[in-house]
Amino acid sequence: YVWHVKDEETKATKSAVQRHWGVPYFLNTTLVNNKEVSESFEMWFAISGGGAMAHSDSYTLQTVSAQFSGSKKWRLMMFPDLQTVFESFNEFDRGVYEVNRWAPEYEFEVGPGQCVIFPPAYMHETFADPKDNPSCSASTTFQYVGPFPSRYLRNFLSRFTNSHLASTSFGMMLWGPYATIEPKSPKCTTDTALISKRARGKMAQLDG
Repeated sequence: YVWHVKDEETKATKSAVQRHWGVPYFLNTTLVNNKEVSESFEMWFAISGGGAMAHSDSYTLQTVSAQFSGSKKWRLMMFPDLQTVFESFNEFDRGVYEVNRWAPEYEFEVGPGQCVIFPPAYMHETFADPKDNPSCSASTTFQYVGPFPSRYLRNFLSRFTNSHLASTSFGMMLWGPYATIEPKSPKCTTDTALISKRARGKMAQLDG
């Protein structure tokens, strides 16, 4: 069960919870992170044997998951390399299983007082193993702004372009400038002459 404090509660309830919420010491040194962490947190509760099926979150920022009680086994993988929009799939719970693209690269356990940090679009699955969790386990997730994974986004922007983050979560508006060296992303096109012209312009800019 997830308690969406950030966007599904009344302002009064959210404010009451925030009064008991402390921004982690490693993110409370800047105003922008302070605000993002305080505004974005959710609470997760997993019964023994519960968890979340593999999915990609709808967040365009980095996510921290901190374990309060109990433990969770995590499996994660990089977002699949989608060459065209026709390879897109349901990126939420279990969709990646249905297209046989689930191939976890990392597996580990997170216990009380520990956290895992992962970048936008990273697919992940969790499981509260009954032998380690006789009762409900509790954790929280939240996002932060900086440091921003600009090199990661530049390297993988082409595959993220075909994900839900680009089309429904304004990913391209946030990420595009990191890859294009422009304050605004250029309009998408299939015109090869225009693409070549843009590339020559960028090379001249860099060489300039």
